[in-house]
Amino acid sequence: MEMKLSIASLSLVLNKQQYELARAQVSNVASDIVARDGNLAVTGQLGSMLLQDTSPHGALYRERFVTTGSQALVFDFFKYITLLDISAGNDLNFLNSQLFQN
Repeated sequence: MEMKLSIASLSLVLNKQQYELARAQVSNVASDIVARDGNLAVTGQLGSMLLQDTSPHGALYRERFVTTGSQALVFDFFKYITLLDISAGNDLNFLNSQLFQN
């Protein structure tokens, strides 16, 4: 399975019954997702991000996390298959392995 994901702008508002807690905004997100042979590969980039504390406690410092420029994050994630089924007669049934790549 292969999928391309593109988000021009996404906003999220967290509310309490009495007041607004926080706002998060991301823009220019692009990602390629490939799942093949039990492995998962995700690559992409995040253009910008903003996290604001809009609660009464955040009056002094509203902006908690802000990026500048046109590219805040570039990511490349790969996950190998987590369960390898190996059959070798009656002595060995399976091997459970977690493999990571830097």
